[in-house]
Amino acid sequence: MNKKLISIIIPVYNGEIYLSDCLDSILNQTYKNIEIIIINDGSTDSTQSIINLYNKKYDFIYNYYQEKAGQGIARNKGLKYAKGDFIAFIDADDIINEKFLEKLYDSINEYNSDLAICDWMYYYDNNNTKYINKNKFMGYSLLENKTTELVLTADIYFTVNKLYRKEFLTKNNIKYGEGYIYEDYEFYIKTCVLANRISTVHNPYYYVRVNQYSTTKSNYNSMLHYDSFLKAIKVSLDGISFKNKYSKYYIYKYFLNRSHTYYSNRMPSKQVGKRFLKNVFLILNKNNYDLQLPLDTRKKDKIIFKYILPKSKINYFILINSLTKNKKIKKIIKKYSFKNILKFNNFIKSIYYKIQLKNNFYANTVLFLGFDNRYIGNSKYFYDYLLEKQNVYKNIYFVTNLSIINYENRVIPNSFKFWKLLARSKNIIFETWVPANYKKRIGANWIQMWHGTPIKKMLFDSNELHISSIYENHKLIKYKDILRWNYLICENISNKSYFTESFLIDSKKVLAYGYPRVQYLADSIGNQSKTNQIKKYLNIPLNKKIIFYAPTWRDYNYKEKKEDHNYLLDLNELKNKISNEYIILFKNHSFLNTLNISNIINIDEDVETQDLLLISDILISDYSSIIFDFVAIDKPIILYTNDIIKYQVSRGLYSSVWKDLHFSVTKNINGVLEKIDAINSGKYPMNELLKIKNNYCCNNIKHSYENIEKLLK
Repeated sequence: MNKKLISIIIPVYNGEIYLSDCLDSILNQTYKNIEIIIINDGSTDSTQSIINLYNKKYDFIYNYYQEKAGQGIARNKGLKYAKGDFIAFIDADDIINEKFLEKLYDSINEYNSDLAICDWMYYYDNNNTKYINKNKFMGYSLLENKTTELVLTADIYFTVNKLYRKEFLTKNNIKYGEGYIYEDYEFYIKTCVLANRISTVHNPYYYVRVNQYSTTKSNYNSMLHYDSFLKAIKVSLDGISFKNKYSKYYIYKYFLNRSHTYYSNRMPSKQVGKRFLKNVFLILNKNNYDLQLPLDTRKKDKIIFKYILPKSKINYFILINSLTKNKKIKKIIKKYSFKNILKFNNFIKSIYYKIQLKNNFYANTVLFLGFDNRYIGNSKYFYDYLLEKQNVYKNIYFVTNLSIINYENRVIPNSFKFWKLLARSKNIIFETWVPANYKKRIGANWIQMWHGTPIKKMLFDSNELHISSIYENHKLIKYKDILRWNYLICENISNKSYFTESFLIDSKKVLAYGYPRVQYLADSIGNQSKTNQIKKYLNIPLNKKIIFYAPTWRDYNYKEKKEDHNYLLDLNELKNKISNEYIILFKNHSFLNTLNISNIINIDEDVETQDLLLISDILISDYSSIIFDFVAIDKPIILYTNDIIKYQVSRGLYSSVWKDLHFSVTKNINGVLEKIDAINSGKYPMNELLKIKNNYCCNNIKHSYENIEKLLK
């Protein structure tokens, strides 16, 4: 009830095809305190009739008409009429996710920012979406002072995927250009330069429709794009004072990339196109004296900015860009590179794979890719279950190097047998990301069993700052993988929303069937014979209690030569301060380097984690999802998180889940000792543990195997 009014401004010209979709997506927002201001820019179709229908039905929709004058004038007029404290601009052919306004509003208020920006994706008329962004600045939750100008590094300068404080816009007299297209460049650049704070929402909540009838997709036979672009860059650079010494380079690079694209496809002739490029160079060179290049500038860009731009060598500029963008030339270079000649064996296998893709599927075949080809986790237990039913499934294979699996069922990674089965297996099961070169066939059934209940934020919910700074295509590659999945298995119905939002996956594909690895625990708990067998294998006395310490990996250690292990609990100190009735087991995360810790039992990677959970009395972890496996069998957890602030910055946690787990959290070893004493004395809050079990663990865990089996084709 205390949420402030948001004014949504929509300029529209001949929008009869898409306007209803746009308005419906706004009306479907979870944030309700809004007004919608529609500026009809002289439409000649049935746009006004559509506006009238909505205007009669909703008293917060306002309708204004103007003779055809362009989007810039329409948006500026909408700003004058807006009564809201916050402003959002939406194009009439675009649509927004139902949480677009809510998430941006929360972000702009949490960080007290001048504007909040969310990620975006392309949207097609067949309801398909395409995510292409690789903007590094989206890895930050907040940009301040000089860093706000990092938004100038964007691939495309959109003003629509944002929420602005109206006070910020009016105070700085930020307006759209008028009388020409590309009117948003001026607005975009000023917001980046003049903002003191810009907050980001990592999810792509704005959908840019690919509309062949839009202004920028038409009028290619006229001089409209020629004149408008030149005017846009002149006005955008006029009187701008940058805070970041590299900002001018960011803008110039953007304008050069755009101008080359428009030279290729938006000019009436090549001759006009060359004159267009020449004028772009002249405009940029007028104010080129203080241009500085970042240290990591690519060689191609250095050549352009040091030798081509200052001398206006247009033909060289065209040549360099054409060579780097021409796919045929790239393929030729790649095909005959020395690196690929050394990988001739892989080349032969790729040809073999393509041939196999044309053959029919094998009948009743299931191929397990596991967790990065490892025989562990959900994959292991569901594989073991199916193996007992080979009378139904004739061919069941697991991809791994481990010889523990029967030779007939084992597939060596990257072998000819592997590529053959990958191409011809109808059912493919995995629980982590699948490489991009594994092709999804029409009719294939891909089942993602994932590997845990979310505590740490996933993909689009997370900034993933460290990884994204190393691999700018990180999220793009992951999203393309998600599009190939038929189903995603999760543990509990309450987990579905985390997966649907963070993975942008259809909720119908997310099935709360429970995890096979947890069913194994549920089936095995109370089996003293099995427990004793595991203890004997690990040389643990049968009368000893067990504390199992299993920390998860840290994103901030990714690709670091020197890993930061300060987050680890001091097990030597813990051993010295607890009763001799306890044995401490330590198993490091598989992504981390091996650590040598004395006075405790270091567990090898090939020992199954579920067996360690089964024999343990107390689990100490941090942000790992295995805590829910332990809770599912009614055992107490302790979360040691002395790096919580650093972890939140690099990855992030789901606040509601973390709040529910708060009773088990401590940041120091004394807190760990107190919680162990509470467990021993019966003062541990088992009622809180039960809440976690009910809210996050599978309520029908005994049927996980059977439920997933029903998905096989």
